[in-house]
Amino acid sequence: MNQQARQKLIVDYLKQNKAATYSEIENILKVSNMTVRRDIVSLAAAGKVIKTLGGAQIFDAPADMFESQVLSRLSVHSREKKAIALQAVSLIDTQDIIYLDGSSTCLELAKTIVETETPVTVVTNSLLVYMELVHSRKVTVICIGGQHDPVSYCLTGPEAETQAEKYFINKAFVSTKGFSTNEGTYESLVATYRIKQIIVSKSSQVVLLVDHSKFGQKSLCKVLDIDQINTVITDSQVSQTDIGILQRKIENVMVCDVSKEFMNTR
Repeated sequence: MNQQARQKLIVDYLKQNKAATYSEIENILKVSNMTVRRDIVSLAAAGKVIKTLGGAQIFDAPADMFESQVLSRLSVHSREKKAIALQAVSLIDTQDIIYLDGSSTCLELAKTIVETETPVTVVTNSLLVYMELVHSRKVTVICIGGQHDPVSYCLTGPEAETQAEKYFINKAFVSTKGFSTNEGTYESLVATYRIKQIIVSKSSQVVLLVDHSKFGQKSLCKVLDIDQINTVITDSQVSQTDIGILQRKIENVMVCDVSKEFMNTR
């Protein structure tokens, strides 16, 4: 079987099953693990699948199937994330102490902070966020230490959780793997969600950065209740029904019009 035929079978299988491991595809195609990995890399580069830790998923797979690595998610809904980040940076006051989690949306916010030269202190356990922020002389970065998690590029574990308890945060900016307007946020990585819960408990304000693709999705772990969130920033592809529910439950709801400019719904 040639490469083109193999890759068509892989895409067809993922369209039907949403996600698969390398070994699963290897058994189906009767080829080596390295051949499968090369095909997945090629398909990911062509924008046909998303690489995950140990396998691949189709772009519209449910959020709780696999935790795709942060780097593979950067180009997904990038316009929405940039608009959300631009709105989020407008909420940061000079000399604020903020928290940024390890999500691709918060990484976009980190880039925006650098571009706008916002003077701020940032606490994070994300190595990618840390590496982005060190490019600015106006940003003081406090990196929570711990064990490296290769999926999220975050530092986690008991040491990180102990350090997280020590900080007082003005505004915690967090994203999510899945979001229910009635219940709250969900994550698929057990390693990182506990730190997020600790930080939120030590924060004066919690700002959720969530694009439309996360609405109605659930994942492995419930992380934040809806009443723990002070502000939600999302994009204009969210249904008016969901926006209405949020406006009744959340103090501040902001909707970014990706095609034009953001607007504040309250």
